[in-house]
Amino acid sequence: MGLDMYLGVTNITDAPSLSISSVYWRKANAIHSWFVRECQGGVDECQETDVPREMVVKLRDLCTLISKDPSLASRLLPPQSGFFFGSTQIDEGYMDDITYTVTELDRVLAAAPDDGDWSFYYQSSW
Repeated sequence: MGLDMYLGVTNITDAPSLSISSVYWRKANAIHSWFVRECQGGVDECQETDVPREMVVKLRDLCTLISKDPSLASRLLPPQSGFFFGSTQIDEGYMDDITYTVTELDRVLAAAPDDGDWSFYYQSSW
């Protein structure tokens, strides 16, 4: 049990749609909180939510800032408590999630060119 999170990437011009990649997080509650706040209008019901490409870039850039200056973490991307959401400490595990997020978002953004043919979606479960 715990917080599982996915960012899917789909080519919307292919029939049927081609899903090229996804990012999977486990108990990265600060990342989840960001998606809920910034992309889901504060509604956290494990729903699948479209995420504009610019928001994926924004999250990647935010995590890049925190990876360079961890003192920004509590202000820019604070952990969120929740049932089976994992640690709320800004520690090595938190920073591992930040580094992983930068790496994986760089990968999916490179794999899905900004040509209007790709869509991103986020979903969580717990």
